Amino acid sequence: MLIQKTVQIIIEPDPDLRETLDTFTEVCNQISPTAYNSGKPLNALRLHKAVYATTRV
Repeated sequence: MLIQKTVQIIIEPDPDLRETLDTFTEVCNQISPTAYNSGKPLNALRLHKAVYATTRV
């Protein structure tokens, strides 16, 4: 039997964390059109090959 619990944690405001989350969100929004591929989503490997070179830091 599997049991799942949810634990809420409080993360103090941190400018570095905020910058990381903002960058992550920006990249997700940038690659979304490619990922969804006009209603035919790409699998992980094809998405990686399609966007890695342009999103890599």
